[in-house]
Amino acid sequence: MITERSQAGHTVQRIRLGKPSPSAEFRALRGLANSVTAPSAGP
Repeated sequence: MITERSQAGHTVQRIRLGKPSPSAEFRALRGLANSVTAPSAGP
């Protein structure tokens, strides 16, 4: 859970630092949804 949360935060930070691309935002949202969908499941 901590790793997934950290990953999500890192993704958001990367988007904020980089250009606000719709693809990057969609990817981050998808990653967050994936974490919520399977918090117990790992990569």
